[in-house]
Amino acid sequence: MRQIAFHETIRIRPLTRPTYLSTRSPSKIRIPIQARHNSSTSNSSLSQYDDNNPNQRYWWSACAPSLTSLLRHSQSYTPSQQSLHLSWFRNNVIPNLGPRPSSSYRLRSPLNYEGSPYRPTWNFCSAPAGSPSSSSVVGTLRFSFDPIPATGTSEEDPTNQEEYKRLFPLLARECHGKGETRADLTWYDEVKEHMYLTPSEQVILQSKFVPKGSQLPPEHAAIAIGCVGEKRVLKPYFFAGPKSMVTGLSPHQVLFSALRGIRTKAEELKPALDLVEQYVSSRASVMMPNCIGIDAVSPNQGARVKLYTLVPSNAFAVMRDAMTLGGRLTSPETLRGVEILRSIYHLLRGDRSPINDATEEVSKPCRYESMENSYWKGFTSYEMRPGREEPEVKVYVPLIQLFETEEAVIEGLEEVWRGFGWGELGKGGYGEAIGEAL
Repeated sequence: MRQIAFHETIRIRPLTRPTYLSTRSPSKIRIPIQARHNSSTSNSSLSQYDDNNPNQRYWWSACAPSLTSLLRHSQSYTPSQQSLHLSWFRNNVIPNLGPRPSSSYRLRSPLNYEGSPYRPTWNFCSAPAGSPSSSSVVGTLRFSFDPIPATGTSEEDPTNQEEYKRLFPLLARECHGKGETRADLTWYDEVKEHMYLTPSEQVILQSKFVPKGSQLPPEHAAIAIGCVGEKRVLKPYFFAGPKSMVTGLSPHQVLFSALRGIRTKAEELKPALDLVEQYVSSRASVMMPNCIGIDAVSPNQGARVKLYTLVPSNAFAVMRDAMTLGGRLTSPETLRGVEILRSIYHLLRGDRSPINDATEEVSKPCRYESMENSYWKGFTSYEMRPGREEPEVKVYVPLIQLFETEEAVIEGLEEVWRGFGWGELGKGGYGEAIGEAL
């Protein structure tokens, strides 16, 4: 059964200020973690956490509070599973976050507005019937990171491409597919041919777009991990920017070329992909394709591929248009999703009054307004699976653009949770989790 993205499933990035400014010590973590994660990877290139390394100690101190809190408050993980995920993160992610910020090293990852290379997200779903959880809602921890060399981003590899190429296969051995299978890189291998830069393109990027001594954001890709029970699901992401800059192709051309380059199950993906490209092409003046995300799962076992687009407006009418592909999607489920979004949209934007016919075209001013970050007003994703003729659409509201404080975010979201009947989150549980995460 498909989930409605604005009722049964909610994805929230819970923080509005930089995660890397935390000064908490990992000694305050309440969940015991293994002293050393027993990696199934024989290749020593996946280094282990080193407590004597000041950069790694810094990142563990910065990241541990949010991971610990979200795991504990999710109602989805046993204590041993929480311990396992914390241990795995410390040993496989922390060593790949690069130097700590300093006066001589500025964080500039595009993963977050403030430049942090680590981002936690929290996925909420109504607890299924018969669930062992006593809660009406269960959460799933997901996190993304940009792998950065220990010495920082170099002029020779300004997008950290070599780190992604090195880590994806190693992490795949540590992650899972459907059932008891391991992660599958079939689609990743087919897409990467179109997204990684050739040696000659690397030279063009260095000479044309990277001033001497600068640190270009590593926006070439991102590594995402979803924690499901005791398992980890790998999700590679590719951004259009670097390839577009060196080839002169538009982001639309870069990303749809990569999507059309998927060979396995291509015919089964084609109907939904055609529909998405028709819509995005028709909105070229107000919508820019930004990146694609891939499930590292066998295409024969329900793998998904997603296209993400940026929109320079947070008006409800823009989001409604995206959810229906400009009227192309008209199923009862789609229309119900639109109505649910309409009923809560003012809470997601921090508005006092619900959306009405007079205000649905209004885009709310954002905290950060410039040509460079106007896309942060909103973005959308189009999820495609083999054998499904229509995509599943999700819209995203960047809370950092609309709220001044965590307290204001919590107040608005807890009202949403109460409306959904998610009492545990709506009556202080969400605020408690975020308070611990910060």
